[in-house]
Amino acid sequence: MAALCIAFNILCIAFNMLSDDRASSDSETMKYVLSFVCLIAAFVVANRLLFSPLASDLPTLGTVSAFELENQDGETFRSSDLRGRVWLANFFFTSCDGPCPIASALLSRLQERFPKHLSLVSISVDPERDTTTKLRDYGDRFGASPAKWNLLRGPLETVSRLSQDVFNVGFGETAENHSTRFVLVDQAASIRGYYSSVDPNTFEQLEKDICSLLGSKDNC
Repeated sequence: MAALCIAFNILCIAFNMLSDDRASSDSETMKYVLSFVCLIAAFVVANRLLFSPLASDLPTLGTVSAFELENQDGETFRSSDLRGRVWLANFFFTSCDGPCPIASALLSRLQERFPKHLSLVSISVDPERDTTTKLRDYGDRFGASPAKWNLLRGPLETVSRLSQDVFNVGFGETAENHSTRFVLVDQAASIRGYYSSVDPNTFEQLEKDICSLLGSKDNC
């Protein structure tokens, strides 16, 4: 990024030099060429700023490949919808009376703490029983905003693959044995951290790591 900015500045300085009233016709032609190059450089810099993850000391632990599921409103959710955003994923099921309500309460807190630039994704490990109606009712219970927090369902085979091979948190033989970890994903769909959803001592670290990816956004 620094190199792009430096190159952009050098090109614009050259453009100003060639814009001098004493410039020859050849320099006039070069002026228009450099003007075009400056525009291209500006576009590249803006694109990198908008869609590249900010510098962070967090490790890169994997990449989330593209997937599609159904959200609580019965709409198709695509992981590409989260391009350029920091997001947090977890696995749960609506009839869970153990760790799931604890995790969901923490997600509700994060939704309030980071109201604009953090997205939340909760994937049901019991999709046969977790209908869209149950997902929506469960989300309402924890104040989930559909624009920021997607509760998802899909074929069990797909959910199993996501849990084991994409998010790398394993997949139990029964719904009760699902992972209780949060997975932090950056703007480029890279996994940047795993956090216990039942250990309150890790929550503060999770907030700090989210801020390290968001930079100055959401009052970090």
